[in-house]
Amino acid sequence: MIDCEFHETKRERKFYEDKKQKALRYLDHTIEFYDNSINPSNLAGKKDYFSKKLQELRKLVNDI
Repeated sequence: MIDCEFHETKRERKFYEDKKQKALRYLDHTIEFYDNSINPSNLAGKKDYFSKKLQELRKLVNDI
């Protein structure tokens, strides 16, 4: 059986790291926007749920 390994170049590694950092920044801005803009009296439960899901998504992206 042939063992194939994925060898990434520095350029590829930098490309994907840049994409990851861009996604993390986007998630951070989205979390901050919703934390500051949603009226707590109307959507308190939904805000907490949405914010929690965005935090989980951020952790998943960061683990890549």
